[in-house]
Amino acid sequence: RAAIGTWIGFLDADDRWAPTFAARVRAACDADDARAGHAGVRLIDEEGRPLGERLEGRGGRALIDLVTHRRPVFVSGGSGLLVERALLDEIGGFEETLSTSADWDLYRRVAERTWLAWVAEPLVEYRLHGGQMHTNLERWERDMQRALKRALAGRGTDWTPALRREAWGRLYRQFAGARFREGSYGRCLAWAARALTAHPAEFAYFLGVLGRRRGPGAGGRV
Repeated sequence: RAAIGTWIGFLDADDRWAPTFAARVRAACDADDARAGHAGVRLIDEEGRPLGERLEGRGGRALIDLVTHRRPVFVSGGSGLLVERALLDEIGGFEETLSTSADWDLYRRVAERTWLAWVAEPLVEYRLHGGQMHTNLERWERDMQRALKRALAGRGTDWTPALRREAWGRLYRQFAGARFREGSYGRCLAWAARALTAHPAEFAYFLGVLGRRRGPGAGGRV
């Protein structure tokens, strides 16, 4: 609220921007006539050592992909968005009753109103460590369900029954994967069952995961 610029960027305290981040993303916004833009990520550990890159985000009209989780859109957590101050004022900023999903909720409302510019370069360093909010799975599950309900009541597209089922099924699938990696197999199965009930097409995904885990070098992710 205290920012006075015409464009606003968000950067978590444990992450870093490349020196060219703001200029590169702003140039992409100008070129695409977009009111918001974002960039790729270099993952780093607690000591700043590189762990890999994520460059699979996207631009354009990305609302449906974002809400249904068909493919990655924003890959930089809360640190990679540059948005017009006027647009931020229009959408009302962050929803303060959400915690772990507040970034996603804001990005969704941005995507409802503008074409997104995308720079497929690792211009954000995103630090992975055990203290991050999204490692609290119960809070994340609760917040993301609230955020998805808000999204499906929002604007920007006609949320048909098919799209709603897809959105819920893929969200529950994410919950199942997180619980599997945590070792909470009962909760993993419960979320997987809800994913299949909401969106039976998830069966092909779970079947593929089982096949990979039983094959040579098994040890894949759910």
